[in-house]
Amino acid sequence: MAVYRDLPWGVRDVDVYAGRAYRHEVEWEEGTDKSGSTFTAEVRDVRGGTLLASFTVDDTDAATGVIVLGLTEDDTVDLPARCVWDLVETDAGGDRSTLLTGAVVVTGWVTE
Repeated sequence: MAVYRDLPWGVRDVDVYAGRAYRHEVEWEEGTDKSGSTFTAEVRDVRGGTLLASFTVDDTDAATGVIVLGLTEDDTVDLPARCVWDLVETDAGGDRSTLLTGAVVVTGWVTE
């Protein structure tokens, strides 16, 4: 599980195992309330390319500055060895910001 604190934006490459669920926790500075925002996160083959997977976003604790992104086993099973992802925040006023972006490095099964 990755935990990032105090993020206005950043580049974060993530490592995913094909066919396994993935969880990514994002945590802002204590006292940051993100409950007025919505979040979307996607995996694509290249920037602006084909959508490969959409992260679930658990914003249950957004009021305390914590969201959790997730991919299921089905989401990760057919991902290519390298693709890209980002996390976008849309605030209450409708303004969009990319908070995190980076590569997704997928490790496949070795032992059958």
